[in-house]
Amino acid sequence: MTSFHLITDDEFAQFSAVLRENGWREQDFELQEEELDQAQAEVETCTGQLGIRNLLTQAVEVYRLGPGWEWVGDFARDLSNGRFGQPPRKSPRL
Repeated sequence: MTSFHLITDDEFAQFSAVLRENGWREQDFELQEEELDQAQAEVETCTGQLGIRNLLTQAVEVYRLGPGWEWVGDFARDLSNGRFGQPPRKSPRL
């Protein structure tokens, strides 16, 4: 698993659960965390951005990270609204 600085283990577990609930797999998505330069942001807390890309549809969205931001909920809404496309259909078992 990729090591993150701003994404907590709990948030990642929630992200994984949202994927499963919507018929997706973790390997269908790529996450890229970017920590904002705190000197430029002029804040004392760690903040950043998270780019999430669906590797099957190539759809990309960027979410804010840090205290006060609920990126997992925002991602869940986007996923259920079809912003990342539809999950691949599972082939029937014979």
